[in-house]
Amino acid sequence: MRSYKILTVIFFFLFSFLKNTSGQVVDIGIFENPSGSGTLEIRVRPDVLFVGPYSNVVFTIRWLDSYGVSLLNPTSSFFIMKDGAEEVSGIYRYQKFAQATGQTINWPANQEVVVMTINKDGNGLGAATFELVNDSWTNSNNGDHYEELLGVDVTGAIYASAVSILLPVELSSFYARTLNNTDAILDWTVASEINSSRFDIERSINGNYWTKINSVAAAGNGPLGWHYTFMDKKVFDSNEPGEATFYYRLKMVDLSGYFEYSNVRQVSFESRGGLFVGNPFPNPAGMRSTSVQLPVSAMTETDIRIDIYDIQSRIVISNASLLSRGNNKISIGTSTLSTGVYHIKLTMENGGTFVRRLVVL
Repeated sequence: MRSYKILTVIFFFLFSFLKNTSGQVVDIGIFENPSGSGTLEIRVRPDVLFVGPYSNVVFTIRWLDSYGVSLLNPTSSFFIMKDGAEEVSGIYRYQKFAQATGQTINWPANQEVVVMTINKDGNGLGAATFELVNDSWTNSNNGDHYEELLGVDVTGAIYASAVSILLPVELSSFYARTLNNTDAILDWTVASEINSSRFDIERSINGNYWTKINSVAAAGNGPLGWHYTFMDKKVFDSNEPGEATFYYRLKMVDLSGYFEYSNVRQVSFESRGGLFVGNPFPNPAGMRSTSVQLPVSAMTETDIRIDIYDIQSRIVISNASLLSRGNNKISIGTSTLSTGVYHIKLTMENGGTFVRRLVVL
């Protein structure tokens, strides 16, 4: 008798569920999180009440590969995960997502349910459009939108197929270099700013562990070509002979708290024999540019020879310079240099040498 009652309950549950799902669908859409943080949301919208195991779901997000961004791992209480790595096909980059855990759900009719959120990685191009798609690539890679509840196909429409996300800052350049024998200087220029809040300056001694050393307020909605500068003072002790390398990056934060990181820049210091030699700037140098500047600090007045070698170890520029005591800036003409990689060799009076790499574009 007890077994009969259990079977009756199971039959009633299955009958009710199949009655609800028969001929009904679950639609899907892609949105930006309402906070404006730049986070993507995937939402589903059933047209009837659904109670039962969420058997299976598959969908694919597509965006232009030229945006230079990737998708990070998603957050989902429904255990939706990346299904394989991102793939590039033509001008587009694709990421497929799937779930097959059979988690029990209770979704009201005609109400949106957030089933996954995901953030982006990369500097981007100021704005990026992400799409939920069924196209030839998804068809060939089992990535078409599919929804299944308790083994029943309830796949609906993609009711919101695209969303454009504005990235807080588009960097057009970011440089870090030695300013003198103790200080590093960072320069960056933005092509656009949208509701940006600040730039956090982060430094590392190995490129793995980072420390915030300061912040620079952003313009918010700045003009094209807005320029920023930050000086990291006394980062190197030139009184102690030796070498040190520091790594810098920008954490670009918007008003909502959403952030992205810039590429990493490297600054190297070297002090020997009472002489400090920094890095040439700008580097890379534009082809046919007038010159690059090389910071040099000397404890006493001294003569040095400057030789520039091409990739075949031929001297293409050679001259001498008298350094005064203290900080100096040596101007090296580059108007005669062709595109390529060069090495700047400085030779001291005592025979000691410093070598710096220069790229001409």
